[in-house]
Amino acid sequence: LSDASNPLDAHPLSQPVSGFRSRILLWPLWLGVRWLGVNELGARMPMAAMALLSLTVIFALGSWLRSRSTGMLAGLVLLSTPLFFMSARLASLSLMPILAQSLSVLGLALFSWPRGGAAAPSTSLSMVMGAALAAVGLTLGGLSSGMLVGVAVPAAAVALAMSLAGSPTEGTDGRRQMICLGLLGLLLGAALLPVVRLVVEHAAQTAKAAGATAAQGASSLRMQVAAAALLSAAAVLWLLGRRGVAWVLAALVVAVGVLPAGPAEKVTGYSPWLAGVLHWPGNREVQIDTLVRSLGFALFPWSGVVAAAIAGLFSWVGSQLASADGGEATAGTGDSAATSSAEGAWQLFSSLLPLCWFCVGYVFVTLYSAQVGDVAFAPLAAPVLLVAIYLDRALSDDASGGTLAELCVGLGVVVVGRDFFLSPELYVSTHVGETLRWPAPLGSVGKALMLGSLGLGALWGVALALRGRLRRLLLPLGLVGALGLALGAVHGLMPALAR
Repeated sequence: LSDASNPLDAHPLSQPVSGFRSRILLWPLWLGVRWLGVNELGARMPMAAMALLSLTVIFALGSWLRSRSTGMLAGLVLLSTPLFFMSARLASLSLMPILAQSLSVLGLALFSWPRGGAAAPSTSLSMVMGAALAAVGLTLGGLSSGMLVGVAVPAAAVALAMSLAGSPTEGTDGRRQMICLGLLGLLLGAALLPVVRLVVEHAAQTAKAAGATAAQGASSLRMQVAAAALLSAAAVLWLLGRRGVAWVLAALVVAVGVLPAGPAEKVTGYSPWLAGVLHWPGNREVQIDTLVRSLGFALFPWSGVVAAAIAGLFSWVGSQLASADGGEATAGTGDSAATSSAEGAWQLFSSLLPLCWFCVGYVFVTLYSAQVGDVAFAPLAAPVLLVAIYLDRALSDDASGGTLAELCVGLGVVVVGRDFFLSPELYVSTHVGETLRWPAPLGSVGKALMLGSLGLGALWGVALALRGRLRRLLLPLGLVGALGLALGAVHGLMPALAR
């Protein structure tokens, strides 16, 4: 492993492996084999270590956002999702982006909003810890999955959650959070600008190479019209008093025009900004709903609960806003009112962060899949946190759930069950980004998985419709069933598929 022919020796991490894969994705396996030898232990130990670290990070994030019970539920939900436990068991390239994304969001959230309950660390310590975690996560994310997914998604998620939560604008906390929001905006712009410039350069070079002068002229005209529209919008926002947003729009136009394209290998076209090759392969068709099906398998068996978790989150946020509006009429002035406002903003931020993370991640991963290539869903912890927070509220609040939640879970599970019946092989291929061949002797496994998903969905739906002791009994049974399916896949399905 130390000779010059090894693709991992004497090469920068920004250079690719096989022309289109980031080199850093293979470093855990390289280190494991070098330290433990060329054997099964050397290949599996790095994956297991990253999996344990990922579970620790999501437990810390769930505990910081809500409670330790939420963190524990988030760890159990993550442990039973196929994309995670198969990546932890096999030599997968998906685990490092998931870990980097979780570290980035935890670090940026700690740095931007250093508060999280009675047991939270002090403000200065929280910001130092957040900066360190964010630096590690963003570096790993940028090298492993590119700036678009590894850096822009965490920055945009935290910034959007802070903006929607309505952080306090007065006092020391308000000024600090406004500064943090500005820094997140700069980080997001720094992550997106090289990618945008690379796409523009690629479009111009493609048109020039094809000799399509008319198409090149039309593309140039569209870019000029877009730049003029952005500058006009900046002028209008300036007149309306939104000078900060106006400066951002104007800076975007100027930066895209003057920023040089990122370095790319001449032979393969690999770009470290993207951690891949732009428009490779060229025959791939990705729509806005393409990711839904793969997410159904990657999150199984929790796919049917995600929709109910999002609906329950909106219901809870609406009730919180209504109670806050009702309380303002009778609230006093001074420190007590400021404390109440800050606490309410924190509650909104902690609830909206997983949703903003999931939405931004869905859009950016879809864009990356369309422009670069298939990639694992790095923001996997976002839907996991949504489900964990929802289950925690369902266990502690008998008023949550009901018939609508039961209907959401039932419809989601029926959709996933249908996909299992038609394409059961996608269950074991979520961590590799492509469909594996499913042997004929295992054809009955798809039906078994379909029946298992329908059974778990019915169990969760009935539990959400019930109240009291029965709900507190059935929901943990559903969690045990999900873990049982994961164990069956690891110790039963995967060995059978390998044979």
